[in-house]
Amino acid sequence: MGLVASAVEVEDTKLSVELHCDKLFRVTEPEPSLIHLESQSWSQLGLPKKMHHYNTNADMKHDLPVKSVLLLLRKEAVASDMTGVYIRHDTQGQEIVRFRYDVLKLWEMSYDDLIPFGPFLLALGLATKDGIENPERVVERFTRMLSESPIDATIKRDLLGNFFTLGGLAHKREYVEGLFMGLDDLIEASSSAQLLMERGVRKERIASIIRVGKFRFGDPSPKIYML
Repeated sequence: MGLVASAVEVEDTKLSVELHCDKLFRVTEPEPSLIHLESQSWSQLGLPKKMHHYNTNADMKHDLPVKSVLLLLRKEAVASDMTGVYIRHDTQGQEIVRFRYDVLKLWEMSYDDLIPFGPFLLALGLATKDGIENPERVVERFTRMLSESPIDATIKRDLLGNFFTLGGLAHKREYVEGLFMGLDDLIEASSSAQLLMERGVRKERIASIIRVGKFRFGDPSPKIYML
């Protein structure tokens, strides 16, 4: 290898550390595989390298092909190294790693694009292209989805709060709050939303969720993260 003995030192052989990626989905058809999803709301260099780390560890743990996807939540999240390919070279300039991943921009996606990933990603609905162009329609679809879902009522309330809080990724705070407070009108017109209110989503609860969301996310700030 052309190395000088005095320039080589022994390192700790423990390589594994506890890792937690944003989301990991199992796909059962047509062939078993995994989808690794990382969401990002602020610009950060070096994320593709971390995604490669997550991807490799998921592969080792589950022994399945892993497709990694970087979901950008806002235009401000774009960084120069988010090209869809992470390449690593050795000291001689020889390529030793080439890792490919998909880059998705939430503001260019439809609400329907999120449906396969379940209600937790649908909470991003107001920041999709559909949510930007027709937020009232997305509110109606999201609340109907919640009312028809078998998940626990407490989780439904949390998802509803997250849905409107994360709306701040694409809309001004006052507009999102107006949509939320206007839920009474939606309830009168849509039986799908009544179940949510019957199980405790009152205006007091809504206002409380908004206050917590403002404290955590701002209007929005570069520190916004997907719940």
